[in-house]
Amino acid sequence: MDKINLLDIIKKLLKTEDDMNFLMILNESDLERLIVYIRERFDKLEK
Repeated sequence: MDKINLLDIIKKLLKTEDDMNFLMILNESDLERLIVYIRERFDKLEK
């Protein structure tokens, strides 16, 4: 998956339209890892 798609996923998870382009400095694997961390955190909040 490319960085733009990964950034879109993060924005959807966070439910924001804020400029998140600062995350583009991360490589794709770091963005994927960030998505996993966000999802794990949301899962813990739901419990």
